[in-house]
Amino acid sequence: MPGLSLQISDYLRATCPNLRLGAVVGSTPSSDTAGHQAGSGSLLDAALDDLVAAIAADPGALQHPRLEAMAATFRRAGANPSRYAPSATALVKRIAAGKGLYRINPLVDINNLLSLTLRIPCGIYDREHIAGPRLTFDLAAPQATYLGIDGVEQRTAGKLLLADRDKVLGGPHADAAPTRITDVTRHFLCVLYYPDMPESPVVVAEELGFAARLFEQQGGAVVLGTSVAG
Repeated sequence: MPGLSLQISDYLRATCPNLRLGAVVGSTPSSDTAGHQAGSGSLLDAALDDLVAAIAADPGALQHPRLEAMAATFRRAGANPSRYAPSATALVKRIAAGKGLYRINPLVDINNLLSLTLRIPCGIYDREHIAGPRLTFDLAAPQATYLGIDGVEQRTAGKLLLADRDKVLGGPHADAAPTRITDVTRHFLCVLYYPDMPESPVVVAEELGFAARLFEQQGGAVVLGTSVAG
């Protein structure tokens, strides 16, 4: 993956040996990603609408094996899925409750479409605000804090987080403010957080290819590379 290396901590490798991270790095064709509006009739809107309708009509949507496996992964790693729900579960719960799905901008919307399709947490980060080439995924130290995506200081205790050399990017429950996607984001990193369950390398490779195609076809992005850690 160009310029970046994802690593899973020794602790998570020991406690969750089947945990995997997938990554997609890409660039958007222009700095203007603000023109996307809900109901615009775009292919992305249509794909999201269809998926939301299918989830809302499925009474067993929250019993998906991957959603259940991610909750078990949180518990196994020492995180609390009831207090800090995996983001894919939170999205499905929102839709099941009849609240629909908010629209942000194309990159975030594609990230949500990917997460809901695969039923795994997906995080998307502004590549230009990531410090250093090495990112580490770990159970965070309990005494630290970071700036949440809502701009409020958050405690790291009990959370699985991805961090660069000097800050938290986010994790499988929510992203953080310093690397959040904005309407002027040009370069992005999308991370797919797989639960601690056996997954065929072929399936993971196919899903990374699917993710790359979504960003290219729905967002007009140029995908520069993909990789798997774990």
